[in-house]
Amino acid sequence: SALFLTGTSLRSPRVAVWAVGLVLMKVVVCAYLSYAFATILIPEDREGAQKLRDFTFFYGVIPTGSPPIVFAAQFDPASAELIATAVLFGLILAGPVMFVTAYSLPEEDLAANMILRQVQATTDASSILCGLIFCFFLLLLGRGWCFQCPAKMLVAFYGLVLMVYAVVSLMLNPILSPYSCELFKEMELRTPLVLTFGWLQNTACIMVLLLESMLVYGPATSKKNTCLGLLMAFACFVFALMPSLLATPNTINEICGIAAVQTVSLTLTFAWSCLQLLIASVLAIDGLCRARRSKEMMEVPIGHGQYGHQNGQSGHVNLQNLHTVSASGSSGTESDSESGAEENKWQLLVPQGTILAISILFIVKSMMQVINAGQVLFHGNKNRGGFAAMLLLESVLEHAQPWVLVIALFFDPNFTSVLLKLLHQVCPICCRPKIKLTCDLVRNPHVLDSVPPAASDSDGVLN
Repeated sequence: SALFLTGTSLRSPRVAVWAVGLVLMKVVVCAYLSYAFATILIPEDREGAQKLRDFTFFYGVIPTGSPPIVFAAQFDPASAELIATAVLFGLILAGPVMFVTAYSLPEEDLAANMILRQVQATTDASSILCGLIFCFFLLLLGRGWCFQCPAKMLVAFYGLVLMVYAVVSLMLNPILSPYSCELFKEMELRTPLVLTFGWLQNTACIMVLLLESMLVYGPATSKKNTCLGLLMAFACFVFALMPSLLATPNTINEICGIAAVQTVSLTLTFAWSCLQLLIASVLAIDGLCRARRSKEMMEVPIGHGQYGHQNGQSGHVNLQNLHTVSASGSSGTESDSESGAEENKWQLLVPQGTILAISILFIVKSMMQVINAGQVLFHGNKNRGGFAAMLLLESVLEHAQPWVLVIALFFDPNFTSVLLKLLHQVCPICCRPKIKLTCDLVRNPHVLDSVPPAASDSDGVLN
């Protein structure tokens, strides 16, 4: 009955920010926080304490049922479809998480370490393949990627760093390099390969934080400033050196089976993860507040004269003007005008939907790292039971970042329209650019699709 009610309430599922947030809060954040509170509140000397803690994590990943849809349909019918979408994707996400948790509960240290190594090696191998796909996108688009835009250039560097990061991680995995962990222990966590691994990991983290700040405070349109993009990328590489030299990289201790070789280094790792989570959360909260204030000011009646004032500050873009600019430079045919408009959307707009997707998952990943590092540092947890599942999920999310980036780009309609057009030139039989994509999975959050009729008579007026 729950699935039937979800299906009848769902007409066209679309991943929105609130739907993704609700799913991650219930299935992932709730499970990790439940385990953290259980570790604090359940005494260590109590009989069956570990089983109770493992149960809290398993119970936390159980997805939401149909009652929220019933309450939404009764008190706020407009949000019923959004809640149904969140329930549906919660069921999809909770299935694999519950399977991994149930599979990890009976495993002990050695078996859990082997499972973690195998999963991480597989994830790294698939991420390398995904990184090659991303490089193919960059080579195919060439100048069409619009490297003059600092945000797009930083996204390009981010994808390349993730591919090299996956290669180094695969080289460190004991399955392919049995002596890497022994050397890692002998040199007190400071081998050249481990330092490179940590440097790339921290570089990617700083790049995501910078992209998130550009999403919150930057404009929605691309600004041509190649030097600024190169300077920001160089700054990310430089600032990543300090945490790489002081803190132990995440996921390296787990695959090598090292509990806490250096307490000082592990403490710095915990502090660095907390700092990342704090900065990302503050940026997210500020971004939500700014979006809410912008929406409230946009709803002011036209007679008050607020629309023209907000047009330059809220980050929204009038796409009707964009179509007009694109069509003015075309040869006059309608198909060429539409094709030019789609291409200009990618070149003239910041990929805010893509940045939003990787920012949300970065916050979740940082929360996982804070809780897992705190469990090892303060409670000495080992890789077994429910904590083994927590480490496994963190490892997958950490090393599957190239997949998140490529999928987010693939479901960006502005990017896919340009990509299909270029693929049609390379392989006319395989790709047909006239097919218009209707799946708008990752959508630019600050872009209005059209201008309402009430505001279309004014110049530069947005509703």
